Amino acid sequence: MKGFYASLVLLIPGLLRAQTDTTRSRQLDEVVITADKTSTKLSQTGKMVDVITRAQLERSGAKSLSQILGEQPGIIVGGAGSNPGSVKSIYMEGAGNGYTLIMVDGVPLMDASSTDNSIDLRSLTLEDIDRIEIVKGSQSVLYGSDAIAGVINIITKKGADKPIALAGQGSYGTNNTWSGNVSAGGKVGRVLKYNAGFGYYKTDGIPEATDTMPGTPNPRDGSKQYAFHAALDWQAAKGVTISPFLRYSHFDGSADGGSFLVDTSFTYTLTNLQTGVQSLAQLGKGQLHLVYAFNRTHRNDLDDSLPNLNAKGFFSSDAFTGYEHYGEAFVSYPVTGRVNVVGGVDYRHLSTEQTSLYLYPGSPVSPGVLSKDSAHYQQVGVYASATAKLPGGVYLDGGLRYNNNSRYGNSLVFNADPSVTIAHRIKLFANFSSGYKVPSLYQLYSSYGNKDLKPEKALSLEGGAEYTAGPFRLRAAYFDRWLQDVIFFSSTSTPPYGLYINQNKERQQGVETEASWTIIPRLQLTANYTYVTGTVTDKSGEGGSDTTYPGLYRIPKNSAGAALSYQFRNGFFVSTNVQWQDKRTDLYYDGNIGGDAKGTLHAFTLWNAYAEYKLPSWQHIKFFVDARNITGATYMETYGYNTLGFTFTGGLRLYL
Repeated sequence: MKGFYASLVLLIPGLLRAQTDTTRSRQLDEVVITADKTSTKLSQTGKMVDVITRAQLERSGAKSLSQILGEQPGIIVGGAGSNPGSVKSIYMEGAGNGYTLIMVDGVPLMDASSTDNSIDLRSLTLEDIDRIEIVKGSQSVLYGSDAIAGVINIITKKGADKPIALAGQGSYGTNNTWSGNVSAGGKVGRVLKYNAGFGYYKTDGIPEATDTMPGTPNPRDGSKQYAFHAALDWQAAKGVTISPFLRYSHFDGSADGGSFLVDTSFTYTLTNLQTGVQSLAQLGKGQLHLVYAFNRTHRNDLDDSLPNLNAKGFFSSDAFTGYEHYGEAFVSYPVTGRVNVVGGVDYRHLSTEQTSLYLYPGSPVSPGVLSKDSAHYQQVGVYASATAKLPGGVYLDGGLRYNNNSRYGNSLVFNADPSVTIAHRIKLFANFSSGYKVPSLYQLYSSYGNKDLKPEKALSLEGGAEYTAGPFRLRAAYFDRWLQDVIFFSSTSTPPYGLYINQNKERQQGVETEASWTIIPRLQLTANYTYVTGTVTDKSGEGGSDTTYPGLYRIPKNSAGAALSYQFRNGFFVSTNVQWQDKRTDLYYDGNIGGDAKGTLHAFTLWNAYAEYKLPSWQHIKFFVDARNITGATYMETYGYNTLGFTFTGGLRLYL
């Protein structure tokens, strides 16, 4: 608790976690769609919601999606400050990676080839994003598996209300980093809107792994990416809109072999394809939504050191492909002026194919094959939710989901989210819900797989208060989460030397505070602080007794930051922020002992600044500069891996 009280002291001078942009719009009248799958005011939901607006995204310089999410309260993105090509992991309110569901326009995204079903953040780009809604607490009733800690819904741009609107951005910065995108959107006649764009990114990067062998080669690990998106909104009939979409991303680069393990011959490729169609039909006062989406992720890792090291060389090639088919139909209908219901059914089919080839000089080839004909499952969910407005500013929100999985059978989850708004200034809210996470196909069918695995189950409690008075807003919340049947990788003494099992229980709890204050017109201060603690309980003790130990890895108990911004009258905007994270513990593979070891990640503070200028004579162009880690702080986000030092980016945005 000593660190907790010390961090409360930091709250006073405002060294709190920075926001992506200091002009957050978080009034109680703000409307969101992710909390209840329908348009809902923040004052009318008991769920805890954060919104990243288009204005905030446009004032993010050349940041990546992982860096933007990592600046939100209660969210840690492992690898956000590391080499741009390194893997990124999301930890929301103390939960591990894979417990936060990523969606695009309400459609869940899963990588069926990954170890935990989570989509790779590197495959998602910013040029197509209009806003991002983050809902915390278990959302399994509406969104199914993997939404135990919450959901992040990426809402894409729509076509403009004129024949054509063009936008573009270009930037150049430290590490020979180039970034650019161009998009076009508009309206054709009265019934068709379109939006399309292309983005490109390239960097020389930094040496990914920390080198412990002075004098040995430790080259930069560069990466590049290009992405394309296209979408239509066709008003097929009165009250009926059909919206096909296509998004494609290609990412490739070089990487190192692990913690403190420099590798000059490791390369990778990551591609992601999302396509499908959404349809919306008005049903009197209600709406019918129909969705079909296909998501394909392909990863290829190649490590060929045979030509370089001769007899000491090593060759490996891994190809992983995941397929996800998703279909959903749901209705939102206002039964009365005070009661709205949402009900629907969704279907998901996941499959994967994986091929591995390993070659050691003097040893036989070691192939591994996983076919999508055997590595697959399907699940169907039926859900219903209702919100009711009662006298006195009281709102009730509750729902149930029944889920049937071809591998595990049936499960039932619930949520209850009461809230009350007093004088349109104070909101008291609570969220009591259950959730689940199904095992991944890798955990079931790989060489370490266990076909007897059960889904992980969770029970979550959140509660807090929000106060809004003119230019000032304050929110404080408590969260508590219990997980059981947590899937754990257990080492074994015989081949394949490991097996996934249901063994652990986990608990994460903490406090999250957030505040914003418009000190004078155009001058705003934002701040937040998060405290989280966690434990793991397993039966590895003597005689199968329970053993409980600290269970936060790469997640700080205390994190804090603050941001200050000012909008000048002449089109000049400036902001600066400070981010701080307490020390953390990490697990990494130690080749000297042939197993996992613990390492300490020390506390760090980052100071960033951003400025932009809009030409007064021509309002269609903005110039911006973005400086990050101004003091050049040295730290680790992942044990044995480097992080970016001071970086500087300059660029421009064009709107026509």
